[in-house]
Amino acid sequence: MLNMNQPKESPTFELDLIVKDAKGNPTNMRKSIQTDSPRKLCQFWHRYQGKPKRRKKKSKNLPNAKQAEQILRELYKDDEE
Repeated sequence: MLNMNQPKESPTFELDLIVKDAKGNPTNMRKSIQTDSPRKLCQFWHRYQGKPKRRKKKSKNLPNAKQAEQILRELYKDDEE
């Protein structure tokens, strides 16, 4: 039976995060939160969420150093003659 006089109990959320260094190794530090509000928990998660590392895109069609020297020699060879 539903009783309206009793205070409503909400579940308690608890989150513990292990802090890692730049190389991904765990450190002894921890970040933790205990709250009744899912909104505060979500804000905490987004605040301390790790960001993915950006990787450089490899260019496929660019010449390497030897090829670049050959191209430049061919270009300047025509100018010298």
